[in-house]
Amino acid sequence: IGWSNPKSPCRDLEYRRALRSMFYAGLEQAEYKPTLSFFPLTIKGVAENPLPAQTSITKVAKSKVRIAAPVKPASSKFKKSMQHKYVAAMQSASRANDFEIEEVPYAKLNGRYYNDPAHSENFDLAFWVTGILVENPNSDVKFMFLSKHGIRLPDLDGKIVEDLRADRVDVNKINRELWEQAVIWPVGHFSLGLFHRRGLLDFSQLSSSMPPTDFQWMSYRK
Repeated sequence: IGWSNPKSPCRDLEYRRALRSMFYAGLEQAEYKPTLSFFPLTIKGVAENPLPAQTSITKVAKSKVRIAAPVKPASSKFKKSMQHKYVAAMQSASRANDFEIEEVPYAKLNGRYYNDPAHSENFDLAFWVTGILVENPNSDVKFMFLSKHGIRLPDLDGKIVEDLRADRVDVNKINRELWEQAVIWPVGHFSLGLFHRRGLLDFSQLSSSMPPTDFQWMSYRK
């Protein structure tokens, strides 16, 4: 989040790349192997990005990074979650590379979505989850970058948005561009699905697309 704040160390590209390498090393210490791709590898043509050798710590040493973190003591169940591993990875990285982290409670979000510009005043890094339809990702990708109602993914140099507006959707090219910008640090993917006993139910007419409006909460007025 700090990339949009001129006062944040994460404003600097080389700083973000160096800190990202340290973060991934911290994940390894937390016994988690990250997937270095924003998009799921099950999408055709998508590949992991190469992780360069760790950059010199001079960019990061003695700096201070504000990370969004839970305020309650971690339960045994929460300690197994990716959200906890993200915090643990940053703690490990700070000890190994001589920089300071400040754990800022998620309550500072004040009910606003993560891409509210005001958040860059409180956080440099935060952990978020989003979703995409693997079978037909192009529409979701456009929604993520172009729609005011989407998650409004950052595009620092405008190349991604330019291609999408021209209807040029190359998911792996976008994947590489996001990696180069180092604003989003992917850690992994998971899938959601319906599981049933074979022969019992017919799912052939079920749409796997999630509707933008949750219609079960709507009804006609009588």
